[in-house]
Amino acid sequence: MRTDARSGIGLQPMFVPRRNLAATADARVAYVRPMATFRDLFVEHVGAVLERQLDLGDRIGPCDFHLDMPAGTISFDTPGEALVVPMQVLGTEAEAAALWIAAWSLDPKRMPAALAEASRKVRAVGEKEKCAELSSGRVSLDEVDGEKYCIVACGLLSAPGYYRAPFNGGPMFILLQDPKLAVKPERPSARMAEVFPRAAELLSPPEQKRALVAYAKHHGGKMKEEDKSVRVEWKGESLTARMDTDGTLYSFEAN
Repeated sequence: MRTDARSGIGLQPMFVPRRNLAATADARVAYVRPMATFRDLFVEHVGAVLERQLDLGDRIGPCDFHLDMPAGTISFDTPGEALVVPMQVLGTEAEAAALWIAAWSLDPKRMPAALAEASRKVRAVGEKEKCAELSSGRVSLDEVDGEKYCIVACGLLSAPGYYRAPFNGGPMFILLQDPKLAVKPERPSARMAEVFPRAAELLSPPEQKRALVAYAKHHGGKMKEEDKSVRVEWKGESLTARMDTDGTLYSFEAN
């Protein structure tokens, strides 16, 4: 099966999560705190994964994509030479039924077992943590949509990112597996100052400091809470944000 479609980066970009997210197959699964809820995992990973999604949007941009299911690849018609990336399928949104359907639960005649290995790894984490949103094959989109699921999955699997491939009936969500797609920022403080305000739009005020702590840890920074502000420090650089009484973080400044 080979599927071609057109996608683009715009008001609803394919790499960047929509703002309505309110309150590799052989990749190692990162440490998960005991009995983590789905929301805990989302808060923990949203900063780092959103950064990778923004990097992918810059790297690939609006272009045609092609799925080659037998080969297990997705290719993008990027300028010059097409970019071919090994992939896994994480699942689909069934719009008519308003369900998130994990790839491991699909009929093997429709979804080759080899392409659902990553989703089975995510299910294993869900079973261990008693997190129904990850262990169930079908979940209401009111509870978990494809982008929330993929942010958590990319964080757990340390993947370079995901792609939202639009199809009639609902988008398919693809896990990208080429480690060369991951970009390490030269100055984490500056990159976090750019990215985290966008991540904060997906979080409630009390969640924002937890998310920043996890994001800072991802980049090897240490966070200190000061009077009405928080500060992340590295050797030779720092990031400071103001904090309202309700926990809202704002006015990010990299030094």
